[in-house]
Amino acid sequence: MNKMTRVFLILICVLLIAGIPFVVSSPVMLPEVQDGIQFSDESYGDIGSLFFGKAYAEGEVEVEAVPQNEGLDPAPAEWELPLDDFVIPPQGAESNYSEEGYEDSTIRVTLEEIEEEQVRWVIARIQLSSPSQLRTAFSKKAATVSSMAKKNHAIIAINGDYLYNDPKKTTYEVRMGKEIRKDGNGLKDMLLIDDKGDFHIFRNSQGVFEKQKIKNREQWVYIYEGNVVNAFTFGPGLVIDGVVQNMEERDYGYNRNGREPRAAIGQTGELSYVFVLAAATDRDGKTGVNHQQLADMMGKIGCQQAFNLDGGGSAEIVFHDEIYRASPGGKERPQSDMIYVCTLVPEGQ
Repeated sequence: MNKMTRVFLILICVLLIAGIPFVVSSPVMLPEVQDGIQFSDESYGDIGSLFFGKAYAEGEVEVEAVPQNEGLDPAPAEWELPLDDFVIPPQGAESNYSEEGYEDSTIRVTLEEIEEEQVRWVIARIQLSSPSQLRTAFSKKAATVSSMAKKNHAIIAINGDYLYNDPKKTTYEVRMGKEIRKDGNGLKDMLLIDDKGDFHIFRNSQGVFEKQKIKNREQWVYIYEGNVVNAFTFGPGLVIDGVVQNMEERDYGYNRNGREPRAAIGQTGELSYVFVLAAATDRDGKTGVNHQQLADMMGKIGCQQAFNLDGGGSAEIVFHDEIYRASPGGKERPQSDMIYVCTLVPEGQ
């Protein structure tokens, strides 16, 4: 074989080897598996990746901001509920529940769980057709969230701020238009929810209360002029007006820098909300999240407003017959209040 022939054969072999990736599918992925994989835009235009593929680190969880849920059509006017606590909402139809959530013409709930190192996230995304579906319930005699949820026909519920655990609290608490307590303290953040279902968060109660001198005595005076259906004093505010808050700048209680089981609620758009649990993975007191990690997650999932609720053994979500607790082991903790959503569809329709 002369030299020219050898060179020609080598060139043909090189061309054949280079063309294999374009004509032979990967032997380790079946077509139906390939269909379920999403590639980032960075994969395209990378010549090296066409020949050698890309390596991705195992175990990484990346939660991107999600667009606002598609809105639901308004419910018939006769289905609307009064913004008070005297009416028990309709019960959700069993046929509308699934492992992933619940859906009918007035409400959409989807649940997901995300496992990360030292924390398990439970995230419920909620879309409503009416502000009257975002509701609260409370009990002067402590009760479990699951029992309150069952009594009020909640599709999904999350614990509130345990408003009755200390009768001497100086807080502002409103439940379904009923004022439970009306005091400012200048320390804790406040979440107010109006009659349109919109969230308003105030740092250190500023903008809701103001300290004024009355008869030579300084007092906290209520100055807020907006409509309030529900009000909570707990916090801190995690996301305010689309800005993830820097928790390092906050001198706030509740073990802000420690890993704890925690609960939070957020608004992502018009009548669009999330209920979130950051569940500890064991009992050693070193798992869960701190305030900054919780704030970062609420920002990642698209919250424009987000607020920390009571955590630890109080933090839980109840969906249908399932109880998700943020603190491992033990029984539900009796507490005084919950936040929940309901359907508007009359039973039997």
